[in-house]
Amino acid sequence: MSRVAIRPAGLTTLLFGLLLTPSVTPAQEWAVEAQAGRVRSALDPSGVNDATAMVGLRYDDLTTGLRLSAGIPTRSEVPLWGALSAAKRLEARTGAFFAGLDLAGHGFLLHDRVDRTIIEDGGLFGRPIQRPGTPISGFAAAGQILPGAGIQAGRVRVQVRGGVSHYTSNFAKQPFDRTALITDAEIGFTPTTAFRVTTTARRYAVEDSAWTYAGVTAIAAHERLSVWGTIGDWLNAESESMPWAAGAALRVHDRATITTSARNDALDPLYLTPPQTSWSLGASVRLGGRATRAAPIPAAYDNGVATIRLARSPASGTPKIAGDFTNWKPQPMQRAGDAWVYTARIAPGVYNYAFVNDKGEWFVPEKYPGRKPDGMGGFVAVLVVQQ
Repeated sequence: MSRVAIRPAGLTTLLFGLLLTPSVTPAQEWAVEAQAGRVRSALDPSGVNDATAMVGLRYDDLTTGLRLSAGIPTRSEVPLWGALSAAKRLEARTGAFFAGLDLAGHGFLLHDRVDRTIIEDGGLFGRPIQRPGTPISGFAAAGQILPGAGIQAGRVRVQVRGGVSHYTSNFAKQPFDRTALITDAEIGFTPTTAFRVTTTARRYAVEDSAWTYAGVTAIAAHERLSVWGTIGDWLNAESESMPWAAGAALRVHDRATITTSARNDALDPLYLTPPQTSWSLGASVRLGGRATRAAPIPAAYDNGVATIRLARSPASGTPKIAGDFTNWKPQPMQRAGDAWVYTARIAPGVYNYAFVNDKGEWFVPEKYPGRKPDGMGGFVAVLVVQQ
């Protein structure tokens, strides 16, 4: 049996899935989910790529992700498996600068259900020889620690990190351990609250070898639909295909979301796993009561001019506003007593907007009317202008 470890950025992919795509679900929630297709865990040593299914439980908020999942085999020879994944981002800020720590972990259990009898050729005149094989049952665990620092200037976020990832497994009574040193740099650009693109360069060093990966990820969200995709390549390794992944989520009800995703894992120069394409179609149902969101309210509207107010306390200095009605370019607000105000000549309709403080940070106060998740990990406010 060949050893299969976590794939190129297996834990980085986990962080991406758990932290960078909150658009799939509203912020801070528990949900149950089910998927069908070619579903497998990142730490699955069996390499099963046949039709199968998965059920799971997950939790998401803006800095935390948790997944508990189990495979449902569609054939008797497919092993049973269960997996637990978690990720956490800790971050401290001072002005435009920030320092953070990204933590991720993944555990995996596999139970073989079939007789792994080995049949050997008995020679030209001999009868075939049968002997007991070793079940591929076992476990795997991986962990990653990535401290880093960066700067966020308006819609641009630059971050550099460096840390370590460790993998250990024991399948078919074959123990295996590996440690990789990881350094990476990311540049993220969010031109609007509904779209973000991130370029990544990452270097892995294992023992006396090193590999470099470069890729780009894009996320777009609008109302009930969000889509994402990532593509990249290993710059100093030969491979017949490029790694890529894509997915979409459609919120069909306040508590129900339909998801689909596909990915191609190219030859992994770190662990020499073979290229493989997987896909899934699934659904998730949010647990608990109906999501609580502040309802949109009409703006003060007179002769085609809308007035938006912001209390002085949520922002330091002179805040700015950006939204659909400013082409998402921040515009200064004016002082008016105990509030900041912004007036705009706009037609009746529904608009999204957010505020920007003097540090370049985008925000919407927690109890601000019309506040809702923007699908990108932050919040916007909904403005309803009525005739």
